[in-house]
Amino acid sequence: MASLANNEFINWEDELVKSGYVNSQSVSVSGGTEFTKVFGSVNYFKEEGIIPTSNYTRKTLRLNVESKNQ
Repeated sequence: MASLANNEFINWEDELVKSGYVNSQSVSVSGGTEFTKVFGSVNYFKEEGIIPTSNYTRKTLRLNVESKNQ
């Protein structure tokens, strides 16, 4: 009861919620010749949610090769 008398309360929002952020990065490379084309990319995505267990991470790799006969 001393906490009530001193207006000391628990802020449950501060206890259960945190600041969130998003980190997204992407790199791609392309090139080739008249007969062959190459494209590659790497992507990274990370999201830290406002609830401590709401995190998401995704990593992707892509490679395309196109070749034509002479």
